Amino acid sequence: MYTPEDEAQARRIWRRRLLISLAPAAAGLGLGVGLFVAGCALRSDTLWMATAALTVLGGGAFLFLFGVWARPALDYLRHVRRMLHGRRRETVGVMTRFAPELCERDGIWCHAMMVNLGSGEAEDDRLFYYDDEKPAPPMPVGTRVRVVSNDKMVCGIWEAQEA
Repeated sequence: MYTPEDEAQARRIWRRRLLISLAPAAAGLGLGVGLFVAGCALRSDTLWMATAALTVLGGGAFLFLFGVWARPALDYLRHVRRMLHGRRRETVGVMTRFAPELCERDGIWCHAMMVNLGSGEAEDDRLFYYDDEKPAPPMPVGTRVRVVSNDKMVCGIWEAQEA
């Protein structure tokens, strides 16, 4: 389900968003340093306020852009790395539910998915989360599936071969 190309694309998105988030902070810091040097040369008592304001505005813009825009890209990059290189567990059972509604799990938008290990009792149900960025599994509910997961996140899902 996940490929090294997915990891490379997530890394490119993360780097681009980080650079764009850093741009206002760098501009504010550069202008602040310039005003500070000019204020020291002119012995101005008021230019330090402009320096402080630019520093605060640049830092605030970075924190806002990083938190709202760049951090989700970093979360997704970490998710893809875990799916490719993390510990995996295989579970075989009957898919009993695939929720169309979205939920958030570790910063990733997912669909909840239930797999029953065989008895049909509720105690044998296992909850997994399926990444919304990936196409929905082609199997209908009631199909016997083999789920490869990392924690509760699905790395791969296939129709199980009857043994």
